[in-house]
Amino acid sequence: MLSAAGAAAQTRARAKQIGRIAEKVADAFASHDFGRLDRLRLFEGKLKLVIDTPTADYMIGEFQYFRFRSFMRLEQWLTSRENNIGLPFRLYIPFRGCRREVCRFESEGGILHNRLYVEKVSFYYRKKRPFIKAVYLLYG
Repeated sequence: MLSAAGAAAQTRARAKQIGRIAEKVADAFASHDFGRLDRLRLFEGKLKLVIDTPTADYMIGEFQYFRFRSFMRLEQWLTSRENNIGLPFRLYIPFRGCRREVCRFESEGGILHNRLYVEKVSFYYRKKRPFIKAVYLLYG
């Protein structure tokens, strides 16, 4: 049985581990290179993608849900939705940290129109190994 200090240290180590993975996901997203994440085997089955498209009403969003068999398929799908000048642009916003298997990215200055941002990445554990449950994008 773990002591309180040991459990807290284990929780911090888990948060640090999934934080590094979440930053890799955000970096691959911004650099249009999601495919490189497939070799890391970060999810089981299908990857869930949730796109939040805020409306004019304050803090009310409309969500779209998609599932992909690989990060490469996700990358191809995102690229197919871009227009000839590359809109919506993909931007990296600062990593804020992880809590309860959810890593968040938040912009202090708001979001810009026609931009996609990684908002959060959620995880679950199986046999002490983290797997991505879902990637949440915010469409500005």
